[in-house]
Amino acid sequence: MKRFFVFLFSVLLSYGAFAAGENVPTSKSYVDAEIATKQDKITANNGAAQVLTNTGTAGEIGTKNIYDSTGSYAGQSDALIDAQTMNTAVQNAIDSEFECVEEDGNGNCLLTRIQGADVGIQPGDGEWFRAYYYSNEKVWSYYEDASASIRIPIKPNVEYKLYWDSGGDSSIYRVFFVKTNNVPTKTNKKIEAYKSNGVRGADVISNSQTYPEYIFKVTDNSIKYLVVQVNGSSGWTSGNFSDVWNRISHLHLIENVYIPSGH
Repeated sequence: MKRFFVFLFSVLLSYGAFAAGENVPTSKSYVDAEIATKQDKITANNGAAQVLTNTGTAGEIGTKNIYDSTGSYAGQSDALIDAQTMNTAVQNAIDSEFECVEEDGNGNCLLTRIQGADVGIQPGDGEWFRAYYYSNEKVWSYYEDASASIRIPIKPNVEYKLYWDSGGDSSIYRVFFVKTNNVPTKTNKKIEAYKSNGVRGADVISNSQTYPEYIFKVTDNSIKYLVVQVNGSSGWTSGNFSDVWNRISHLHLIENVYIPSGH
């Protein structure tokens, strides 16, 4: 009899616990409450490759695109890039921008030159002047004809390369430097011209269709500007300098950086 009462009392206790229904693992309210704490199903996209990112808010996720090498860069500037695409881009950059300038005789490169980006000589850059290089007096001189020269600020002790691409068509190409902010005008016609080492004269004087690649480093700290003279322009009378901009757009100025092989 005692055992019967113990059993009956246990059954009643169990019935009371289940009667509330809220904490029963199989009840709807319990399941709903537990599911509510879980993250929502991740929505599908248009099929583009993406990765999930942390937004900093519990239960919320972000996405990041994976760069598609077959698409345009414009719409993917903040996309992640996979190792294969990155390796290909780096190798292309090395092949196009790195140039071996010293070998050990066995085909191994000892010194590599890195070609930097253009630092000037584009339409709208620099300052144009109605002047030319007068070799007899070694001056940058104002002249009433259609002479055209461009002045660009230059840094000392930095190696530059000045070169024409395949579209260059200037029959006059003269390169020199000046040490003053003064410029040739009708009243102040002549400015002394110098080579990159500070000696009076010009570094390049070309009057033919050959355009020498010119690598230089300004070693005279008093030099302030590089001056390049090209064919004259009718713009001094018409106001339209498209002809001279077309010529100068094929002339490039870049900084050179050297690194030892293996670094």
